[in-house]
Amino acid sequence: MLPLVIPPGTVLRLTRDEQRAGVWPIWIRIDRLGLRDDRWQLLEGHQLADDGTPMGSVQVWAALDALRKGLA
Repeated sequence: MLPLVIPPGTVLRLTRDEQRAGVWPIWIRIDRLGLRDDRWQLLEGHQLADDGTPMGSVQVWAALDALRKGLA
């Protein structure tokens, strides 16, 4: 498995289907990467409102395929 590199400060939008337990799409500003398995990467950071306003700390399990596609 190749390492996934996401620099701190990167902002991503994840759809509901790109999250393990997603209820709605979210914007997240990445602080650090956490655990990982063969399909999912734990992202730790801050959830952002649609206008970019920080809404608080969040941990999200994101689909690796979606992350690789979004960072390509």
